[in-house]
Formats: sequence, structure tokens, C-alpha cells
Amino acid sequence: MISMQNVIDNQGFDLAFAGMAIVFAALLAITLFTYWLPGLLARLEKRFPSAFVLAGSSHERHEEQEEAPGPQLVAAIAYTLGRAGLNSPPGKNK
Repeated sequence: MISMQNVIDNQGFDLAFAGMAIVFAALLAITLFTYWLPGLLARLEKRFPSAFVLAGSSHERHEEQEEAPGPQLVAAIAYTLGRAGLNSPPGKNK
């Protein structure tokens, strides 16, 4: 029969409390790390600037050059998909 006496005799509570303390300490360490991470990354950014900043913001200029596809390109894609039967509603494929 299962009884609490076996747990008390074999130091089961001590082992359970030690396990809870270990898990609590690990979760606390993870929480503190995620709390301090933005500040740490800001300090590292000051000490070691990223490659985009060193290159004179060439990444930002590249993004400005990209444009949305024009209406003619969209019409050509829709026509091609329609010819292939890929843009018709389900159950109405050719």
C-alpha cells in the first residue's frame, strides 16, 4: 500500500524541495538574462557597430530602390496562372 511514511522516511520532501529550488534558480536566470539582454545588446552595438552602419547605410538605399510590381506585371502573372488553371476556385479546375 502506498503511504506518505515511505516519503518521509526516505527524505522525499528534501529531494522535492531541492528539485524545486533548482528549477526556480534556472527560471530566474533565464528571466534575468532576457531582462538584461536589450541593454547588453545596446552596449555591444556601441562597441561593435553593425556592418550596415559602417557601409554608409547602403542597405537602406537598396531598400528604397525596390519597387512594387507594376500593374502590367501583375496582369501577366494573373493571365499565366489563369491559363494554367491555378487561380480558379476549388472544384472548377479545367
